Amino acid sequence: MTKAYDGDYEFEFAHQFGWEFRSAGLSIKTEEFLGIAKTFRTNIEQIASLGALPLDLLDFAQIAHQSWFMARYKMGLVPDDYSEDENPLLKERVQQVLSKIVESRKNSREPGRRICSEQLRTYLKGERDHSERHITAGIEAALAAMISGAYAAFETLAEDLWVAVVDRHPNLAKRFPNKTLTTNDIFQYGPDISKSMGSAYRQKMGFRTLNGIVDTYKTTFGALIAPVFHDSTEIYKTEKIRHLIAHRSGIVDDKFLNEMKRFPEFQNLATLQRLPIDGPMVRQRIDACVNIGTDLITKVDKWSADASRIS
Repeated sequence: MTKAYDGDYEFEFAHQFGWEFRSAGLSIKTEEFLGIAKTFRTNIEQIASLGALPLDLLDFAQIAHQSWFMARYKMGLVPDDYSEDENPLLKERVQQVLSKIVESRKNSREPGRRICSEQLRTYLKGERDHSERHITAGIEAALAAMISGAYAAFETLAEDLWVAVVDRHPNLAKRFPNKTLTTNDIFQYGPDISKSMGSAYRQKMGFRTLNGIVDTYKTTFGALIAPVFHDSTEIYKTEKIRHLIAHRSGIVDDKFLNEMKRFPEFQNLATLQRLPIDGPMVRQRIDACVNIGTDLITKVDKWSADASRIS
């Protein structure tokens, strides 16, 4: 098995990315885009929940343990006396104590997360000396899943948004003269295919790569969309890391080294090494997806609203 990361995972930073995407849907004027914005927001929120989950579970375990100690004490028992744990009255008291603690902390979870992150950090350091590193493997899997999920959310947003805007404004399809519909395509969408031009052209566009997404949007919208992709460095890094995770389980190969050779933070990597992934890196990768995704849907929505008024 490839050697695990020996650095500090700083896991607590993984879910602390920007939340600009939460307001993106509030300003959307095009009805067809509202569901796309909501899906993007939900996908990113789920990724944030995944990042916080280990800390929240650890925090809850400590609260539950504390509740039993306090309940035993309130019933006149020594806090670490387990002899009455099957007593229904004690169990009821535990639930009462637990509910009060949870209620008192529902609006302030970050302090508990900070404490648990320090405990998790200490545990992971201790696990370095063991041949089987189950918690470490789980942390690495969670961090990798967050990056993959964030890029998938961006990729899905880009594809669904383009389909929706071309369905709404079918003349945009004319900007792709080299993409032609077959007889089967026309039959599939019926005689009024003009309302489904984006759907009909979906499979003919290059949404499976970042270059394909950028080229498709620049051809469709020209100068309007150019600022969104003016500096695509961070989303480029995210795409390549996501592909390494998906196709190589995060194990560095020559292809990845060549793709990332211009970036200083990847200069010390070697082939067959597991890519070190920590909380700050995950936060940067998610921020890249959130920022460009939010900017993209905002600008396309403005174009669509203006085009609809003119027509």
